[in-house]
Amino acid sequence: MRATRYIAVLLLIMPILFGVQPHQIMAQDKLVRAAVVTDWKGKASVTKTGSKKAIQVFKKMSINEGDRIVTGAESKVVLQLVGGDKEDTVTIGEDSDVTFASLKSEKGIKTKISVWSGSAWLKVKSAAGADARFELETPTTVMAVRGTQFGVHVSPADGRSRLQVAAGVVEVRYPVQELNHHTKSSYGDQSMLMLDQLKVYPAQSALFIPRQADNGHVRAFISYIDPALLANEKDAAMIEAMAAGYQDAVEENNQLWEKWTKAFAESPDFSSPSLQSYAELGKDGSATSITEELLERAKHNIDYMIGAVMLKAEANGVVSKPVLTSWLKEAGLNANHITLKLTDDERSMQQNIQLIEQESVKVDMSDRLGQLTKELEAAWQQRLQNQKELDQKAQAELEEKYKDRLSAQEKLQYEKDRLTANEELCTHASAYYACSDSGGGTGETSTGGGDGNGGKPENPDPEPEPEPEPEPKPANVIELGTNSKDATAGSRVMVNVLLARFDAPPQVSAVELTFEVAGGDWDMIELTGPDKKKYRHGANGKLGIAFTAAEHASSSAVDQMRPDGKQLVYRVLKTSAGAVSLENGDVLLSLPVTALQEAKLVISIKDVKMYDAAGKLIEAHASKDQLAIPIQQP
Repeated sequence: MRATRYIAVLLLIMPILFGVQPHQIMAQDKLVRAAVVTDWKGKASVTKTGSKKAIQVFKKMSINEGDRIVTGAESKVVLQLVGGDKEDTVTIGEDSDVTFASLKSEKGIKTKISVWSGSAWLKVKSAAGADARFELETPTTVMAVRGTQFGVHVSPADGRSRLQVAAGVVEVRYPVQELNHHTKSSYGDQSMLMLDQLKVYPAQSALFIPRQADNGHVRAFISYIDPALLANEKDAAMIEAMAAGYQDAVEENNQLWEKWTKAFAESPDFSSPSLQSYAELGKDGSATSITEELLERAKHNIDYMIGAVMLKAEANGVVSKPVLTSWLKEAGLNANHITLKLTDDERSMQQNIQLIEQESVKVDMSDRLGQLTKELEAAWQQRLQNQKELDQKAQAELEEKYKDRLSAQEKLQYEKDRLTANEELCTHASAYYACSDSGGGTGETSTGGGDGNGGKPENPDPEPEPEPEPEPKPANVIELGTNSKDATAGSRVMVNVLLARFDAPPQVSAVELTFEVAGGDWDMIELTGPDKKKYRHGANGKLGIAFTAAEHASSSAVDQMRPDGKQLVYRVLKTSAGAVSLENGDVLLSLPVTALQEAKLVISIKDVKMYDAAGKLIEAHASKDQLAIPIQQP
């Protein structure tokens, strides 16, 4: 289950009944058992429960328990909740993955929609009866919904969830790591996850950042909604859904505000968490006193927040000018009057939260890429071990089959030849082969007798020997190429590593290449810096290499650079099933090399290993031709 990938956070959106008793609404509410598609745009598909095939969504399609909806870029799906208020809707934004997870539980009807990535906007007035619950789940949150308008945006990379509240109150419970001093033992203090609580009110935004490195605890940050941030995400479906619910949001928020301020006016000493929350949105989150000026600013920001979002959206091209003009007229707003009244500390809080989110992404990606590197190394070592065992087994099988076809005398000669070959390997290549001291003698060869010419008469007028035929170039090789005819000291030369003369397109799942340079240095700044995709392109994208944790989910391979002085080892390994078909002329990668003050720059391939999806070695050889480039001296 994908839900187990992250620690769940409980967000309870409390019903605000304004004096209406439960028995008064039970007769009006209806059970939500399904949803119906009322609108869609772009690329949107649904996988029905029990099926593995995704089909195109269409209007009036029924979405039932277990159905999964996936949208592409600039796409959306709008759902009406069947059995609830006719205005109860769920809008799924672009690049989203959403499941209609549940419709019932042991304690009554429960509608649960799971947002695994992307965005969703909910406008829910009456989801079910008094004993029922409407839940929206994300990788880090579960939200019990009623009488509320809010949106969530979920990062597919690490489950970060951002909550934006347009109307209603959201009670958030999320895990934090604390030291439980009541569980001291001989093992010392026990660290455990505790639940903290946070309420989010209209016009406020809360960001929840999970940290896997800290055992999954979640950090929460709260501020005013940042219209520029929403507009920059360019999720038109979310902004349109927020704007469509404006009138209802104004009505609900006015009722809430009247209730809060009336209670506060009747008892100034009475603690008002709702109003106090707006006093704590400053730079350091410290509480300040509730003043008339603070209340006026907070109410102004609640009233104009959606309008401010619409203005930023139009400025960023998310909504058109005619759409904005029409909406302003319907809402009864003047664009010139739509401004937010934020203090310097409140603006600073918005900026600081954005910086914290950016830094958390970098840290999380670093942690994940570190883990990926370890997994790559482990997978590679396992692949080498598997290949070694396969090679040994195949060699043994070939030898046995060959020996079975020999006579007794031929078998004796075979064993003698094998021992002689083993001794030769020990003498000339002990660094690469496991050798033993046993084996036959080296033997001596005779040059013949007589005068040294084999007894043949001399030919005083021999026929001229014909020109030797050029040797054919070896097949199945990895070779080097460049467009640079020469170089100057300090200049960068681009060297391409490409496939040549393969008998058939190799089906590749892993590659290891070892290079060596003389008269130059590997430009590791280019190979590992912001432009690394220019060089480590994986056969111009065929291998689909991920360079960040965010790219890992949508990519199919990872790679690794390991410089060792003048040598460089490059590895690429597919992380998805199957293999990639490569062709002659495909460039596996490009190597930037900086020329030194030497006579020439020489690059060579020292070793090549290519594997198929089964882990078997593919026939591939390193070109024996070195790439030599003259270096012009100043």
